[in-house]
Amino acid sequence: MGLRKITQGFGSKDSAMNRNRINFYNREEGLDLLQPKTEKNSESGALLIELSIAMTILSIGIMGFLFSSQANFRSAQDLGTRQVLTTTFRNAIEVLKNDTLSNLYNNYHQQAITPPSAITTAPGKSTMVGQLLDDMGNPASVFVQFDVDETNLPSEYGPIEDLDGDGLLLTNDVSSSYQLLPTHLTLTYQTTSGMVTKDLYLVLGN
Repeated sequence: MGLRKITQGFGSKDSAMNRNRINFYNREEGLDLLQPKTEKNSESGALLIELSIAMTILSIGIMGFLFSSQANFRSAQDLGTRQVLTTTFRNAIEVLKNDTLSNLYNNYHQQAITPPSAITTAPGKSTMVGQLLDDMGNPASVFVQFDVDETNLPSEYGPIEDLDGDGLLLTNDVSSSYQLLPTHLTLTYQTTSGMVTKDLYLVLGN
């Protein structure tokens, strides 16, 4: 009986120790089970951060491409506008040169020269040309202004000799006696950024 009690006593202690060991191992296993979950959460967070960075870089790249495309389009459009602008001024100058110098003031002073929609390239052949538009949506015309006061000429003409040939440079109105005719051409037209006015100064003479 005594031996049995002792054995039971040892058995009881062993059971307690075993339970403690089991509890200890359970706690260790619990920690081990939690550890992989923490690593997975860290990896998921890192992937989300990398994805966010990649999306940000991609967005910046797309925006840069769009802005670049828009700038290239505007540059091409501006180049086309400059070409039409040059053609429009050149046409107005040709119209004036094809008339008699002495008749220019009466025929074109404060008048508008409308550019053609097509130019002749060969007998029976013509080529369509672009036209700039005014504020009403109509083809923009070149406005002609002759400066005939040789005592008060705009500086844009630069140094000019006597307009009527009297050698005095004192005539306030040479509209009926000019030999040189200072000509101011103005063109106002639409652009994507609003209305623009361009001026051209030249001196016509025989």
